[in-house]
Amino acid sequence: MRSRSAAAAVAAAAVVVVALLAVPSGVAAQEDAYPTNDASHMGSAEGCSEGTCGAPIAVPSVEVDIETVPAQLMTLSEMSDAEPGTGVTRLIFTEQDVAGRNYVKTLMAAAGLVIREDAMGNIFGRWVGSQPDLPAVGSGSHADAIPQSGLYDGCLGVIGPIESIAALKRAGFQPKRSIEVLMFTSEEPTRFGLSSVGARAMASKLDPAYLASLKDILVENGTFHMAAQHAGYGLNTKDHTEMVARCALSTEYYDSFLELHIEQGPLLEREAGLTVSSSCISTPPPPPPPPPCFLPPRS
Repeated sequence: MRSRSAAAAVAAAAVVVVALLAVPSGVAAQEDAYPTNDASHMGSAEGCSEGTCGAPIAVPSVEVDIETVPAQLMTLSEMSDAEPGTGVTRLIFTEQDVAGRNYVKTLMAAAGLVIREDAMGNIFGRWVGSQPDLPAVGSGSHADAIPQSGLYDGCLGVIGPIESIAALKRAGFQPKRSIEVLMFTSEEPTRFGLSSVGARAMASKLDPAYLASLKDILVENGTFHMAAQHAGYGLNTKDHTEMVARCALSTEYYDSFLELHIEQGPLLEREAGLTVSSSCISTPPPPPPPPPCFLPPRS
């Protein structure tokens, strides 16, 4: 199946990318950070300290089971309010969304990740590096789904990184930076009419008063705070202001972030026969890069 092979291929490619991102800037590979057997070498560390310039960065030889990620995505797709065969419907904080969250957390736990959840339901699964105080490498996406969406849309970016970490562990890789899988909460605007709610809160770009004003399409007179608490989040917060404030992350929290994404839609698949996948890597140091995935117009 075309989409299954695409999902597995993107997840496999992420292994090497995430491994390279986990090398701290200015730190060359050392024996305690990488396996000594079956390691290929790609490039050398830039900005290295005295005596380490030119040292190769070792990338472990890893294997990703091409059946694992598609099978897990299929399992997650069964947690849906859509009729069978009509795609996936998983609105934020519904019973099926909570079931999906629990499934993702079981995968994180099986991969040996340290799991935490914030007051709004963003889920973090961390593989602690040998230098845990360094800003982490993040990779993630969302698992809430608009009505009748594709089963890979968003979810690949959550499940793919978990398998990537598992594959790196099997290869004997030990990162210096911690590597963290992130499942953003309320990425889709379906229930409350606002997208990227969890991401906005983490970036301190969400107005709690505006969030409180949004209507819940599922519950009369319902609010985001009420829905989150019904799903088990923010139970110790008294209002939207406190809930949002507790989710803010420092600008130094992540060193870099990778999102795997397969964009799915009926027109792409039915009329063009295409499933488009894209990945963007952004890093914080100035000067700022062009917008992610930006392609300048042809002259």
